Amino acid sequence: MSSKRLVLVVFVFFLGSIGLYLFIAKDHRNIEVEDVVYAVSAKQLMDDFENNHEKAILKYSNQTITVSGVAKQVSNRSLVFHDKIHCSFNDTFAAVLPQSLITVKGRCVGFDDLLGEIKLDQCNFVSNE
Repeated sequence: MSSKRLVLVVFVFFLGSIGLYLFIAKDHRNIEVEDVVYAVSAKQLMDDFENNHEKAILKYSNQTITVSGVAKQVSNRSLVFHDKIHCSFNDTFAAVLPQSLITVKGRCVGFDDLLGEIKLDQCNFVSNE
């Protein structure tokens, strides 16, 4: 009888381990194919965070958004709107000229209190005019 219990305990432990792994190891989000929850201008996004920081965090954090505006700073994997909205890309991209009108889609990570920046990650271009 004790060997049957041991087999049962091992079997239940094995099934529990598989279930826990499947619960924890979910697929990563693919922002590029997700639907946009909010489409805002860079100025509107900045205004929302400046006017009511807590409400903006609740509204935008971890949401897929598009942001349109003039790119102020550009590097090979990031760009900045209005000196306050930092967009990081997974891949390098072709040259984008500063002062270009850009629309990007990404996940709003939130607000960096230390740097005073709104952070977006997993960004990709929607349009580049």
